[in-house]
Amino acid sequence: MNSLLVSNVTKNYRDVRALNNVSVEFERNKIYGLLGRNGAGKTTLLNIITGKIFADQGKVTLNGKEVFENDEMLQNIFMMSERNYYPEGMRVSDAFRWTKEFYPEFDEKRAADLAEQFGLETVKKIRSLSTGYGSIFKLITALCVNVPFVFLDEPVLGLDANHREVFPSCFRIFKRRETMDGNYNTGTGVYVLQRAQLASCKESGRKRLKFKNGGNSQAISPVLTFQYNLKL
Repeated sequence: MNSLLVSNVTKNYRDVRALNNVSVEFERNKIYGLLGRNGAGKTTLLNIITGKIFADQGKVTLNGKEVFENDEMLQNIFMMSERNYYPEGMRVSDAFRWTKEFYPEFDEKRAADLAEQFGLETVKKIRSLSTGYGSIFKLITALCVNVPFVFLDEPVLGLDANHREVFPSCFRIFKRRETMDGNYNTGTGVYVLQRAQLASCKESGRKRLKFKNGGNSQAISPVLTFQYNLKL
């Protein structure tokens, strides 16, 4: 069993129920879209999956082993979040280098190539990056860690119009490379969170997921899964 399984997860923040008995499964080698309006529970769910916060009830397992406080299992998972977890005074190039210390399969060459293509100056310190380039830095990092499960928490939030065009381009480049390597499957699935509960789920075959926010549309958090070897 190589899927990541969320089982009956509930999370409360005092008198607010952020997640209510949510169960989802992420299979290997697919793209998923986690949809929901602000406050639906997407970020809370992703934080629980990646071990940043704990669930009040339920559990998250990978290959049958619980993920929470399990460093061995967490090595297989990476999350790009709105928050920056790197020291603000660290240079982008050093952040790439240190990422490889924690994720040995991190592809520094691919990260450097993507940074050059999208105009991200790796000599800059993280605190000097604009909001848009800060997001691009985090996105490139996420796309180069080479782990089986990558979660992108609303990656286009904070991007201006020009940078919103950069994100799909970056994603397409990554998609083409993985297809060439034989590690990528265009099968997709969609999970919809509404009022702290899983409202629906749908397998969408080979349909394209659109990564857009704004207006009255629901925000989307892409989930990418691959056939990289699990670290057990």
